Amino acid sequence: MRKIIMSIVVCVLLGIFPVKELNAQGAGPQGGDISFSLVLGKTQMIAENFISFYEINQINNVGTWNNFMASIDPPDLSFFSGNNLTSMVGVEAKYFFTPQIALRFSGSGAINSSPARDAVPAVTIGNSVVVPGFRMTEGKTLGQFFATLGGDYYFATGRERVHPYAGAQFNSAYGVMEIFDGYTGLDSSGNVITAWDRRIGEVWGLGGSIVGGVDYYIADGFFFGFEIKVASYMYTGKRLFYQAGMDAHDVGVYNTSFLAQPMVKLGFSF
Repeated sequence: MRKIIMSIVVCVLLGIFPVKELNAQGAGPQGGDISFSLVLGKTQMIAENFISFYEINQINNVGTWNNFMASIDPPDLSFFSGNNLTSMVGVEAKYFFTPQIALRFSGSGAINSSPARDAVPAVTIGNSVVVPGFRMTEGKTLGQFFATLGGDYYFATGRERVHPYAGAQFNSAYGVMEIFDGYTGLDSSGNVITAWDRRIGEVWGLGGSIVGGVDYYIADGFFFGFEIKVASYMYTGKRLFYQAGMDAHDVGVYNTSFLAQPMVKLGFSF
């Protein structure tokens, strides 16, 4: 799918496909227009970059509090570096109050959940196992969400198809990882084996960016664009709850970047 989309863009730009003639108003957005863009660039995976299931499950892996010391790494904002123009980052929407002023919004999210499975005791006769048992399987949940909100100002040029702009936006991200236990079985005395209950890890990012870009209208209502974050600042935090009743363990990082995260856009307006 990615190769097909990029091939169509290249073909249109090379003039292989005929494009619709511009209307009397010329190319470009008008007041009251709404545009949607498919954004291609570096994929952002906040939860998987910032935190791992091992970090929030260390006590269970060690199995004892004796000589136990958990480790927590600072959040990693690796999606600010590198770029892959064939990765679909998401969809962006803009509303144009005037041909020069637009409100922008983009967002995405995903939740993956696997329920815990209770332990199944084995069936024995004497010292012989008739039916084997199964250990408890941990349940896991992974969720991550992104949202940006901002505004753009489009500059007038002497060319109908070329529409450069600059703007500012608020960036936010949130991710959560959760591990929870089910019934763990009985010990040799017939008592229920203690479970570690619920372990949670949360990560978040809050900040803002100054952006710059240009939209090139290939046809009336259809454009190809390029954008880069001229300057960005974001605070990223991580919080781990190793066991119910324990205080949280927190760590944070201040991130600043310049001329980072270039993106390509393929969109239409109406």
